[in-house]
Amino acid sequence: MIQNGFYADGPIFYSYNPMKTVQDVLVFTTVGNKLEIKGENTSSIFFQESLNFTTDFYYRHYNQEAPIPYEEIEKEISKLGFKLVNIIHVVLDLYGDYVIDMYCEVEKD
Repeated sequence: MIQNGFYADGPIFYSYNPMKTVQDVLVFTTVGNKLEIKGENTSSIFFQESLNFTTDFYYRHYNQEAPIPYEEIEKEISKLGFKLVNIIHVVLDLYGDYVIDMYCEVEKD
């Protein structure tokens, strides 16, 4: 999406947990305009003003050629007695190279 010019004014945020059997992917834009849907909202599109949470579990993925080590991330979290709930991904364009910052939402196991 960044390469096609979408959301060029900031990073892309999305929420995804590859360990879940049923997948929900939430994509957050940084455009900053409130979504106003006319009539009944029968879609999966909604407005959320902010995304706030605190975590001690963070990973930065630099290598665009290598897969993201989701299993290793989950193992490290599990070793500390926590369960991975969700991962907020932040895709950053750093001078033409893409970096993904991942903030892991966890709960006590």
